[in-house]
Amino acid sequence: MLNKFIRYYTEPDYKVLTIYRTIEYLKTQGRLARLLALFLKNRLKMNFGIEFNNTQRIGKGFKCYHFNGVIIGKGVKIGDYVTLYNNVTLGGVLHNDEIYYPEIGDNVTIYPGARVLGGITIGHGCIIGTNAIVLSSMLPGSKAFSSKAKIIEKVL
Repeated sequence: MLNKFIRYYTEPDYKVLTIYRTIEYLKTQGRLARLLALFLKNRLKMNFGIEFNNTQRIGKGFKCYHFNGVIIGKGVKIGDYVTLYNNVTLGGVLHNDEIYYPEIGDNVTIYPGARVLGGITIGHGCIIGTNAIVLSSMLPGSKAFSSKAKIIEKVL
């Protein structure tokens, strides 16, 4: 028990996930508990810059470093031991009046600024690089990176 208490106050990602899981539990309870869940959800957004929109599932071992700007859409499923960095969006895409969300496999790492959008599957062990935009499914163990930057002007 002491170990969990120490982790809660020393590891921000553990704290965020604990609060998220508390919110999910409170939403299944009475009216007052649902109101408290809404309050906690807004505090997460304000204090950590992370927005959970009633995700379907977040597996064990979830890590989120540098929370700022992280958005996880309503229907997203996240596997075990997934790591996210700042400004990551896991969002839906509207198709035929229905919104489809991504499913993230186990042991996936998504680096800063990446966007994973639509009803796609990211296989186990995938790596999504900085500022990559992923719109199609990835096989297990795949890597997705953005293209190289072009140098417009040389500065001496």
